Amino acid sequence: MQEVVEKSSNPDDALVEELGFLLQEQKVGKTRKAALLQFAARAQSESVKEFVASAVQAEERGNPLGHILQIQAEASRRRRSVRAEEAAARASVKIMMPLMLAFVAVILLIAAPLALQLQSTFNAD
Repeated sequence: MQEVVEKSSNPDDALVEELGFLLQEQKVGKTRKAALLQFAARAQSESVKEFVASAVQAEERGNPLGHILQIQAEASRRRRSVRAEEAAARASVKIMMPLMLAFVAVILLIAAPLALQLQSTFNAD
C-alpha cells in the first residue's frame, strides 16, 4: 500500500488518499486489521469490502497478500467484463426502436414520391 501511495501519479485520487489515511492509522498504533475494517466502513463499496475481508483473512492465516490481490484482480476483471457484456446486450435492445423509426422514415421517403407519381399517372388518364 505504501508503494501505491508513493508512486501514484495523482495524489488527489480518493483511493490514494484513503490508502494514505490507512497507513497513517497504522503508524499511530492501530493494527492492520482495525485500520482495514475502518477503511471498509468509510468506503462503503462492495469491492473494498471484498478486499478488506480477503486481506484480513490472509493476515489471520498467514497467507501472502500478493497472491490474494492477484486473485481479487482477476475476479474484478471478470465482473467488469460481465457488466460490459450485460450493458452491450441492453444497448442492442434499446436501439431497436430508433432503428425501426429510421427504417420507416426511409421507406416513406422512397414510397411517397412513387405513390405521388402513380397517383398523378392515374389522374391524368
